[in-house]
Amino acid sequence: MSNMRIKPTVVQSYSKRHFLKTSAAAMALGMSGMPLLGQGARAQAATTGKGVLSGCHWGVFYGMVEDGRAVDFKPWEGDPAPSPQLPGVMDSLYSESRIRYPMVRRAWLEKGPGADPAGRGTGDFVRVSWEKAIELVAGELVRVREKYGQDAVFAGSYGWKSPGRLHNCQTLLRRMLNVIGSGGYT
Repeated sequence: MSNMRIKPTVVQSYSKRHFLKTSAAAMALGMSGMPLLGQGARAQAATTGKGVLSGCHWGVFYGMVEDGRAVDFKPWEGDPAPSPQLPGVMDSLYSESRIRYPMVRRAWLEKGPGADPAGRGTGDFVRVSWEKAIELVAGELVRVREKYGQDAVFAGSYGWKSPGRLHNCQTLLRRMLNVIGSGGYT
């Protein structure tokens, strides 16, 4: 028998605000437009000439990459029913209508929430850093909850979601709000 001892790990406690900021950072990271492929995948694509084998709810496909950018998606030859939507993925990646950076209305950024009710929904947008965007979202969730109560934040995300439980945006949003104390979301 060994005389090894296992040291217990220390669990740090974090504030709800810290958790909220971290969660918002994780969400922003997922939407940050990071390069499609890592170095290993780029090397694989260059060597095989077929692209990088990947998959999503549109099916299994090869991602064709040039200079770190996706240029085409080709269905995997073993897919018995490739999705006709796959070619449209390119349009969503680099569309002119896609928001590439966090943007905030200038008046709201300069004057704060509720400072200019007459100008609400008007005025130009200004670009902010991802860090600033996360700080603003986290701050607003906390402010609204503290000012109006835990039921004031609506956890209704009824948009598109990936199949399965892991990427169910409604579930993830409700879990995050339950953790920060907004409570009652299922």
